Amino acid sequence: MAVPRLFISSTCYDLQEIRFQLRRFVQEMGYEPISSEFGDIFYDLGKHVQDACKDEITKSNIFVLIVGNNYGSLYHRPGDKSAIPDSVTLQEFRKALEVGIPKYIFLNRFVQHDFENYRRVLSKQLIKHFSEKNIEPSDVEKTTTLIKERFDSTYPFPQDAYRYVFYFLDIIYSLDINNAVFPFESFEDIRETLKKQWAGFFYDALTKQRTIAIEKVELLGKRLDKIEQHLRLLAESSSSSQDKNKLTIDIKSLASDINLTDLEQIQDKINSVISEIINGYDDFGNYTPRFTLKKEVTSHTASLWLSHLNELIQNYKWSKFIPIKEILSGFQFSWWTAHADVPYKVLFELCSIFNSLSESDQEPFLNTVTLRLNEFYSPDQEGPTDLEPF
Repeated sequence: MAVPRLFISSTCYDLQEIRFQLRRFVQEMGYEPISSEFGDIFYDLGKHVQDACKDEITKSNIFVLIVGNNYGSLYHRPGDKSAIPDSVTLQEFRKALEVGIPKYIFLNRFVQHDFENYRRVLSKQLIKHFSEKNIEPSDVEKTTTLIKERFDSTYPFPQDAYRYVFYFLDIIYSLDINNAVFPFESFEDIRETLKKQWAGFFYDALTKQRTIAIEKVELLGKRLDKIEQHLRLLAESSSSSQDKNKLTIDIKSLASDINLTDLEQIQDKINSVISEIINGYDDFGNYTPRFTLKKEVTSHTASLWLSHLNELIQNYKWSKFIPIKEILSGFQFSWWTAHADVPYKVLFELCSIFNSLSESDQEPFLNTVTLRLNEFYSPDQEGPTDLEPF
């Protein structure tokens, strides 16, 4: 029986005891914990160990982040030299955002207290500056960044590491969704919070399942009402007709009424699936496009693309996500964002719908796919480019 896989992310040495207790708790719940110090990570010989840890997140179902008063080891691939370098833990968090798995974020209560004081003082300085200066809307972000940099250079951080921990917390607190932060003083706080949250998650799943069932019953009721209306017309036609042996009813109208609901459901499903391929959550939890195309798509290109997706879902059969670069191989796309992995099931659903259609229905389906993709055609966008278009 498959069980949920839970990835534990935190700095290791200062939170070693809490990580051990959390692992034991997860096992007692019947779930599978994933933590680097217990050999749960598959270390691909062709990758850095830090990237191997990140890859394990794509195979997990739940991500638990624990933030203490240390920033942790730095990630082996530095990013922008002008910015604070990511720690391994922050990179793991970015990966969790990229793949979109549920996250539970725990923050040491004393660190949270210091961070709130820091934000309070910074907020006062920002308010004071903007109230005294007439700043153009286009310059607000730049001005805010400069003020924050000056503020950080003089702020008396309780510990040197807090300068970097607070940078991490700024990213966490900027999320739009799945952004609950739970304070803790001991593992007991984490354990009780997870028990309550998972119980609520289970209840919510059961409630949604019941709601879907009720909606299906209501939909069936509406269809039966339509059939009843047509049968009533049939009976009235029979009783009013001079020729008692002749029955008249518009069968075409009856069929179209019944099938229209099915068609609308399929249309909604197609639109939803394509949207999930095109869009994803970025590092800050915003739902944004994954790519921009440099060349317009034709229905012929869309047909070749769907054939390519059919091959991908075979090649990635045992993966939960497929990289966007693999999905767009053959397109001229100008850039891709950090949220570059698309859920396997989404591509599988798109191909399944297309393969189930008759030849006469496949052409309008391709036109729909073509129109949606061309919404993200922007030839002037700069960035990496795939040079082998379909």
